[in-house]
Amino acid sequence: MGRKNIEKFSVGYYFLKIYGRLMHYFYYGRLRVKGKENIPYGEPMIFAPNHQNALMDALAVLYTIPRQMVFLARADIFRKGFLSSLLAFLKILPIYRIRDGYSALQSNTEVFDRTVEVLRSGTPLVILPEGSHEGIRKLRPLKKGIARIAFQAEEACGYELGINIIPVGLDYSRYEKSGSELLVQYGAPIKVKEYTSLYRENPPKAVNALIQELKTRISGLMIDIRNEEYYDMIEILRKCYAYTILKDGRQRITPWSRHAAEIETIRLFEAYLQEDFDVDLIRNLQAVADKYRLALGYNKLQFRNPEEGRMPWWKVALHSMLFLASLPIFIVGFVNNILPALAPKYIEKKIKDVQFRSSFKYALSLITFPVFYLIQVLLFCLFVPLPEVWTLIYLLSLPLSGLIAARYRLLFKRFLARLRYRFLNLSNPEQYKHIQILRENIDRMMKEIVGNAKPVNG
Repeated sequence: MGRKNIEKFSVGYYFLKIYGRLMHYFYYGRLRVKGKENIPYGEPMIFAPNHQNALMDALAVLYTIPRQMVFLARADIFRKGFLSSLLAFLKILPIYRIRDGYSALQSNTEVFDRTVEVLRSGTPLVILPEGSHEGIRKLRPLKKGIARIAFQAEEACGYELGINIIPVGLDYSRYEKSGSELLVQYGAPIKVKEYTSLYRENPPKAVNALIQELKTRISGLMIDIRNEEYYDMIEILRKCYAYTILKDGRQRITPWSRHAAEIETIRLFEAYLQEDFDVDLIRNLQAVADKYRLALGYNKLQFRNPEEGRMPWWKVALHSMLFLASLPIFIVGFVNNILPALAPKYIEKKIKDVQFRSSFKYALSLITFPVFYLIQVLLFCLFVPLPEVWTLIYLLSLPLSGLIAARYRLLFKRFLARLRYRFLNLSNPEQYKHIQILRENIDRMMKEIVGNAKPVNG
């Protein structure tokens, strides 16, 4: 399948997506999706996610929506013939930029024609409007290309296409680590037709208005730290004060309630910084937050709030017995999957761009796991003289045991983290008390800031 019929259903792409989604499920320890009811199926759509983690951002949309999609990506990755054909099979179209040369920009006319056909066919487009990725929790300026494509497609169809732009917020607990948490949130669609009257009168003004609205929508769905001066401090505050918001409001702690509380923490703190704020208060908070981060790191505590790490002794005993009972299953899964899992991790260290590491590990895992499984099954057939049905059972056990081992490892690491906090109170009560006092001081100063915060505009 090439660019000329890129919007059409592809059987090969269908099966590749099934396999890729399965591996994507294995890759992330927790994948949460929210807002799918906002997606207007049956209407032309452009998905617009924030861009912080290279290829994984596009895959987060692809694997959480049951549709084949067409993506736009920078043109410089299409230079080699084989790669260009592969990208076309993967339903990716090139978009040319000024840095590619003025003559190359002329090729965007062909790409535009293809995007019109894609939208007409009902196949969704995915455009990452920031244009490039960066591993910071901040929405960077949006490129105007997404608005221009939407308006020009509407214009080409007599303003009757009815395009919806779907803002998407992505949040990764750790960009480069497998087993991390990924939150995907779909916002209410932006109806392009609401801006077409303005576009007919003043195209640049309409483009700017649509981009500003899209920026506001995406920002509200993600962790968007706008203040660069206090970025590191806000990173600490949003992790720990969100717990206080939920506790004081007697709200249940879930990934989404925590995410909303973190967004609210950032909003309140940045609102305070917009006014004449108490410089000494901010400096003291900065010092306490730094000490708190260092104390948690020194004692290998990873919880947003130490209270989250508390576990009654009866739970410690119960979890210990469960981990011990399931240890043989973990060992089987570990042995069967260690080689294909280690190969990508060994090579990833050579990749300088940290945000590309997860994309590379994931892409390479699509190859290493089936290759190693095939080798293992062949060896099983050669050295284990059993009926063929046992070969099939062994083949099915490889990915299943691997998934169990991955989940076991993730849960056991969290269990150990909780034990470290529990035993810190016994082994070093002074350090335990020190962490508690720091946390209480953060809460006290943040509540003073929140009491003086005013609404944020935009």
